This record gives sequence, C-alpha cells and structure tokens, in this order.
Amino acid sequence: MTEPPARISAIVPVFNEQGTVSTVVDTLLQCRLIDEVVCVNDGSTDRSLEILRRFGDRIVLVDLQPNRGKGGALAEGILRASGDIVAFFDADLTNLSSEHIGALLEPIRRGQARAVLGIPGADFTFSVARVVASGAADSIGAKFSGERAYFRRDLVPHATRMGSTRFGVEVYLNGLFTPSDTVVVTLAGLVALGKQEKHGWSVAAKEYSAEVIEVAREMARTGLTRLAR
Repeated sequence: MTEPPARISAIVPVFNEQGTVSTVVDTLLQCRLIDEVVCVNDGSTDRSLEILRRFGDRIVLVDLQPNRGKGGALAEGILRASGDIVAFFDADLTNLSSEHIGALLEPIRRGQARAVLGIPGADFTFSVARVVASGAADSIGAKFSGERAYFRRDLVPHATRMGSTRFGVEVYLNGLFTPSDTVVVTLAGLVALGKQEKHGWSVAAKEYSAEVIEVAREMARTGLTRLAR
C-alpha cells in the first residue's frame, strides 16, 4: 500500500497587516496544495482581526492577546495545525501566487529536505541541486526568510522554546537543521511591503531597532548553546 499524501498546513502570523492579509489568505485558500490555513492574529491593533474573521470556518483562527512576537505566533500556529507539513507565509506579501507556494513546498514534498527556505528572486527558481551546491543557505536573505516549510513533527518539540524568541525565531530555526537537510528556493518576483510603507519611517525605525536587538539576543543564545555542546 502507498502512503497517503502529506497534509499541508499554511501558517500565517499576523500583526497589523490589514492592507495585505486578505490577499495572502485568499491565495492560500485557493491553492490546491494547501489543506489548511492557520492564521494567528498576534495582538493586532488595526483591522486585521476583523478581516480574518470574515473568512469564517474556512480558516483556523487563533487570536493572541497580548502580542507575543513572531516566535510566539508561529509556535501557536504549529500547535494548532493538523498537517504533516507546516509552511510559513508572512502576512505582508503583496503578490503571493500558487507558483510561489508550489516552489516552496516541492523539495519537502519530494523528501529532498527537512527545511525549505524561500527567498525573493528576479525571474527564475533555482533547482535543488544548484541551491545546495551554491551554498545559498548561508545567504542573509535565506537566514531571515519568513517563507519556510518544515515537517510538523520536527518543530513540535521546539514550540515552547520558539515561543520565547519573538523576532529571533528565524535564527533559532536555522540552528535546528544542518545544511545538508536544508534547501533554499528562489521565489520569483515575490514582493513584501517594507515596514516604512506600512507604518511610516518613525514607527518602522522603532520596530527595526527592536527586531535587531531580539535577533542579536537569539544569535548570542544560539552561539552559547553550540559552544556548550
């Protein structure tokens, strides 16, 4: 007997993304590869929660109050998801397509990776062989990518720790998998709004500063953990 195909849950962490979240969720719901969409409202103060509620039972909606940061939102999404594979999609993407989703999921669906990182690209998608050979997993874009795919069973044991990382979550996730288990794919033409476009430069500067501190803190923790092994 052949095994049934893996179920795939898309997880969308949402914090004040009223301008783009509806389009992202609509695209995920329409993609034939996605079996479940889990949206985690992370203490939004704009209309994001209201927009998400309009999808009704078409999505799994988690409302976190107060804000827990991206790590907390993703951890909660992982625990609520029912899929064998979990794929993360930022809520500020402006032109997510089924082609982008398929490119991100292909390596893990084919058993070629335990971790897939998607980075915006110009006009093509790398093959798996080319990405691994080029060392693209070491690029800055890959290390901080919000578009990712993993087997849920690999992340559940780490959910509690992930929940405390806030915006250092990508750094923490990068440390869980070896380069040989990781594939980077280029997501052709994918665009996300910058913080300054969403909130203005004043708010963006404060958010960037807070994120830099959290990322640096997690990088320090990760380095100390590795030294202790």
